[in-house]
Amino acid sequence: ELNYLKEGWAAATKYLAMEGGQEHPDARKWAGIILGSVADNYDNNKEKVAATEKIRGHLEASLKVRANDPVTLHAMGMYCFQVAGIGWMEKAAAKVIFGKELSSSYSEALVHFAKAKEVSPTME
Repeated sequence: ELNYLKEGWAAATKYLAMEGGQEHPDARKWAGIILGSVADNYDNNKEKVAATEKIRGHLEASLKVRANDPVTLHAMGMYCFQVAGIGWMEKAAAKVIFGKELSSSYSEALVHFAKAKEVSPTME
């Protein structure tokens, strides 16, 4: 499974590097989703934290163009949920290493999940 995810991330990275790739909301959506799955398998916390910022960036960029995309909204909800669950020690380390605090909350996750459900009632 991890090999397929790595191949997917390599393909997404190539597409994003192409002219116009960074502006394509579907490319940014899937880059965020795939990177999130790949990052779940990282052993190094520094790599995980670096990936976390990229994941949020990709999902936010996609939502700027397609604010009502239920898959992206759900992915952003998952991102927020996972970041909200990170311990204070890891968050403090992220702030020291990257100069930026990872922040999100369960209520922010719920907002994204609820909006995904609103725009796509069959979304589970």
